[in-house]
Amino acid sequence: MKRERKRVEVKKCVVCGKLSEALHHCRACGREVCGDCFEPVAGVCVDCQKRSRAEAPSWSPPMKLFFLGFVLMFAGIVLMMVSAILYGTSTVSGGLVFFIGPIPIILGVGPHSLLAILLATALAIIGLIFFLTLRKRT
Repeated sequence: MKRERKRVEVKKCVVCGKLSEALHHCRACGREVCGDCFEPVAGVCVDCQKRSRAEAPSWSPPMKLFFLGFVLMFAGIVLMMVSAILYGTSTVSGGLVFFIGPIPIILGVGPHSLLAILLATALAIIGLIFFLTLRKRT
């Protein structure tokens, strides 16, 4: 008896032009691509993968630092307001000022916490103005 061979269809990859037996179909564009030009995790070809990475917005390190400083400053102000409401009759005062990059973080407790909040707001505005005027234009 003769053994029958399976007929394998060989096609050309649309991206690199290589002949291949096993071609994958891109989920985004529907093109048939070889295994080298296919991203199996995403299910898309390398061209669509590059396009999706280019379209995704990414934050630059200075912007991440600015956002982190803003969040920490906001949390400090909320803590100061809560402590002033709960312990407003306290006679103990204290304060702390530190910087994360150009962003000042000011914490204050006691009767002078309003002054600390005003100082934090003024320094944050000055820091924001410097950040926006001195950053690199890309």
